[in-house]
Parts: sequence; C-alpha cells; structure tokens
Amino acid sequence: PAVELLRAYRLGDEASDNYITGAVIDTSVRLTIGATGGRPFFTGARAEKLQEKWDAWASACGHQEAESWSEILGIALRASKVHGDCLAVIDADITGGKVKLFDADQICDITDFATWASARGWEEHRQVAGAVVNPAGQVVGYFVTGHRQTPAVTSADAEFLPVEICRRIGERRKISQYRGESQLLP
Repeated sequence: PAVELLRAYRLGDEASDNYITGAVIDTSVRLTIGATGGRPFFTGARAEKLQEKWDAWASACGHQEAESWSEILGIALRASKVHGDCLAVIDADITGGKVKLFDADQICDITDFATWASARGWEEHRQVAGAVVNPAGQVVGYFVTGHRQTPAVTSADAEFLPVEICRRIGERRKISQYRGESQLLP
C-alpha cells in the first residue's frame, strides 16, 4: 500500500506539471480564490477593525516564504486536489503564528513507533498512515518529515505535531480511503 501511495503521489505531480489535469486544477484554484484573493468580507459593527486585522495577518501569513493568504489557499487546494490531503500547521512557537503546509507525502509513519509510544506511556496508541490514534480511534497527532516520498522514517527524522496545532485538509472520503481509518470501523 505504501508503494502504491507513493506512486500515486508521483503520478499526481506529473499530471499537475504536464497534463490537462494540471490545467483543470489551476483553473479550479483560480475560480475558488477569485479576484478577492480568498479574503472574507466582514460585516457588522466591528467589520472595519476585523478586516484591518485580517489584512495585516493575511498579507504575509505563510511561514516558509511569507506567502499571502491567497498563495497559501492555492497551495492547500493544489495539494488536496493532487494528493488528496495536506497538513496545515499554525502555532505561535513553531511557525510564529503563520501557516505552514506539509504535503501528503511528508506525513509518514515512524519505524520505531513502539519505543516512541512507550516513552510517552501511549502503549495503547497506534499509527495509521502518519497519524497517531488513541484507543478510542481519535487522532491525537501526526508525524511529519522533511524527506519526500518516504513511507516510514525513524523518530529522529520525524516531528510529532499534536492535533491541537494542525489540521488535515482534504476530501474526507479520500482521506479515509488512503490516509486514515474507515469511519465505520475505527
């Protein structure tokens, strides 16, 4: 399954770069973002103040290259269209309150999960395609790595991100089929 997943990522990247699928994805991103750059329009008594705060944050909300909100939204849409999902992280300490995105192929399992979980007292937890799941079947966090298209790495090469600071973005059906667990049989 991991080899098939990596092959699907590679084919998705090729389609995005070279084929009509890439043009369709780019068009859907442009139509979604539109002329407003993905900005919401606030209403009500505090609309002007809220819009000012939003504009100040959205003008450089991207962690990696100070991307604008429309660039971040475009990256997230492309990643979820091509790969099925991506992981968005926002944290005051890690990202300085900006948005950082990890592609689906950067969400990975770790090879020494039993040792890692035991050190935290999480012997009952398990990993499912990069997600750490508690005994009740709820996601408590994700492993991410800088290595691309690698199904599993050691815990030294991965970082654990608790679910409180990140959100997996994508189509629920695709995530449950390819990267997560069945919704009916956790």
